[in-house]
Amino acid sequence: MRSMLYLAVGCFLIAADVAALAQSPPGNLSPKDFDLACAVVAGAEMGASQNEQNIPRRDMAVTIFAFYLGRLSGRDDSKDWNAIAWGRVPELQQEARSSQMLDRCVHLYISKTK
Repeated sequence: MRSMLYLAVGCFLIAADVAALAQSPPGNLSPKDFDLACAVVAGAEMGASQNEQNIPRRDMAVTIFAFYLGRLSGRDDSKDWNAIAWGRVPELQQEARSSQMLDRCVHLYISKTK
């Protein structure tokens, strides 16, 4: 019972963290935190678009996901960022699908790939 409580509290704190990331200006996040949040949001979007069979949306999410994983790996290639990001998607469920955060991530991606 105690471990379930710890798991629930942990999931709540992670969900609150992503919600806070989505509402905070980019200047309040470290680049690594922002990139990880974007990878998590893009991963959640990939899953949702796959379930809805929305191929253009899935392709965009895959591109964004790969972009942010690359940025994370460029900063620290000793970690398995793919596993870290995918590990957080199911923990967060709907909270990971923040449209505000996804918009911020897409805007940075577009600015860097012009």
